[in-house]
Amino acid sequence: MTKTILFAADYSPASLQALHFAASLARDNDATLLIAHVVETEGSAGTDSLDEGSGPSEAQLKELQGVVPTGVPIPCEYKLLYGNPANKIAELAERENVDTIVICAHGHTRLGHLLGGSVAEAVMCQALCAVIAFKPARHVRAAEAL
Repeated sequence: MTKTILFAADYSPASLQALHFAASLARDNDATLLIAHVVETEGSAGTDSLDEGSGPSEAQLKELQGVVPTGVPIPCEYKLLYGNPANKIAELAERENVDTIVICAHGHTRLGHLLGGSVAEAVMCQALCAVIAFKPARHVRAAEAL
């Protein structure tokens, strides 16, 4: 049985560290890395909309396929979805029989959680598999801050 690690790409600079972690996890477990991005559609924030539209644009596909792990030779697959990000990630994980989801947790403030929560938190609640919410390291030395 092939193992699959799902990396939820959000294209943020912080997610590059999470991508490296997900790729290392896939390499160490002889797994395929499934790289997915969800385009939040209008009105999908609290709903579970179906994939919609006439399909992804060439620019959207190019952006997703530009998410490539470096230095770690592993098999990768790509999925571009539309709808509520947390719902779509959890659904994809179930449909593809994913072993683990790696998602970037940006460390937003408590106020952000009260106002709308986070995608990572919602995925952890919905997914049937293991979820790793990866918080990027913030290394700031005194000399670098000057």
